[in-house]
Amino acid sequence: MVRASVAGGGLGRKLVFHSINASGQPILQFEHRAHNSYLWVAFTTGVVGLAVFLGLHATYFFTVARHAIALGDTPQAGVLFAYVAFYIAFMTVAFFDVFLELSTTALMLYAHMAIAWRLGQPAAAEVVDRP
Repeated sequence: MVRASVAGGGLGRKLVFHSINASGQPILQFEHRAHNSYLWVAFTTGVVGLAVFLGLHATYFFTVARHAIALGDTPQAGVLFAYVAFYIAFMTVAFFDVFLELSTTALMLYAHMAIAWRLGQPAAAEVVDRP
């Protein structure tokens, strides 16, 4: 049990737990989904995986936000802020749904993240080049 909470059960593994059905009888639930993407990450990758996941997303968010601010009042900054707003909305909804567990929605999120990261790269280069 301790190993599973630290290392997780493994990606692709469905949750199995004891529950009570509508008539009050105890049953074993198979292939149940977590009601929250962050819980799903914690159950499948453990505490260590959840910490890495949250750390990577925090790094992404603050880096892209800093790049958007560095772009100033340009059309590119507006597009980058739109991507940041999408990211915030998506990760907020992930508290209430299993978006990150589903490959289609996860792919959509990570594609948007890659585009936003790439849009911010010129801003990062300009900041480094300034005296």
